[in-house]
Amino acid sequence: MTTKYVQTLAAGFILRLAVILAGDFIDQAFYPVQFTDIDYRVYSEAAEFILQGSSPYERQTYRYPPVLSAILAGNFVFHRIFGKVLFALFDILIAYELERVVRISCQREDLSLMWMRIWCANPIAIYISCRGSVDSVSSWLVLYTLRNMLLDHFDCAAVALGFVVYFRMYPIIYAPLLAIHILSKTWDRESLVKAVRFGALLTLTALMCGLVSFYVCGKPYLDHALLY
Repeated sequence: MTTKYVQTLAAGFILRLAVILAGDFIDQAFYPVQFTDIDYRVYSEAAEFILQGSSPYERQTYRYPPVLSAILAGNFVFHRIFGKVLFALFDILIAYELERVVRISCQREDLSLMWMRIWCANPIAIYISCRGSVDSVSSWLVLYTLRNMLLDHFDCAAVALGFVVYFRMYPIIYAPLLAIHILSKTWDRESLVKAVRFGALLTLTALMCGLVSFYVCGKPYLDHALLY
């Protein structure tokens, strides 16, 4: 990666870090006016239950897999903005993946760099990730899946999409289109085998992650993260 790419990504992250720190100041100085997303407080309180040896689903309205609350334990181990910084890093990874996808698709470095810069300076993306939304994680996983599909790394794409389906569920809508993309390569037996393998790996990944979560948290995981 050339210097201009590194500089763009670094500038985007520094900008997000500044917004996070400003938002934390607002939270502390102007209570009850809050910059932080209410969902971030839900993640954090679920993480606190984990640190106490309980289930994250003791926190009402926590609708995510236990892995998120386990990671957000860093809010108490390190600092309350730990999760926001992590989500901001994933938002920067989105810019990186966006550049990769555009370059693979168009073979134009100037265009791919332009889109990287647009995302790094995108006020909506900055606002959402810096308030503490986990959307940047699932969005990055979807773009990572797309990049691997464009490179014909179908197994890697299947595992990534399987994990994001476990994480948020709704990206399952992309699976049929990606399978059609594999089939459209040649429409022969080999493509069919690859498409079936893609679906199997995706399903296996999501299922295994779900089974581990069920083993750890039991029925509350099914009730709050899936069936609700």
